[in-house]
Amino acid sequence: PDAMAMNLAGSYEYLSYLITLPSGFRILVWGGGADMDAVMHAKEYRPDISIAQLPRESTDEIACLYAAIGGRAIFPHHHDTFLEMGEEGLRRIEEVVEKTRQRAPGTMVICPEKGKWYQIVTKISLLEEE
Repeated sequence: PDAMAMNLAGSYEYLSYLITLPSGFRILVWGGGADMDAVMHAKEYRPDISIAQLPRESTDEIACLYAAIGGRAIFPHHHDTFLEMGEEGLRRIEEVVEKTRQRAPGTMVICPEKGKWYQIVTKISLLEEE
């Protein structure tokens, strides 16, 4: 019964993790909400990809957070909660995707499908002239 008070004070639920691979590729797991304080902190991390909550704030606030996180792609988690809401939830997710695209054109929001695997490949190749 005291979990909500604990979560509001800070728990593992609201921690964020920045994982930097030996190659320098950075993965952010964002555990917080979409308030202005979060947006200011998110700008510091500059990950290549992120797994970020799809919080209950407005779609504008979420898109502002996602644009601040930036990077090549953001995979929202907890998005299936909105999918369970039917058309309203789907519309909300689509708004977040579009508003993020408008604010950060280089950042894709990818809503993963349940039970599907995704492969992220990063590669730099020198093309030799023939």
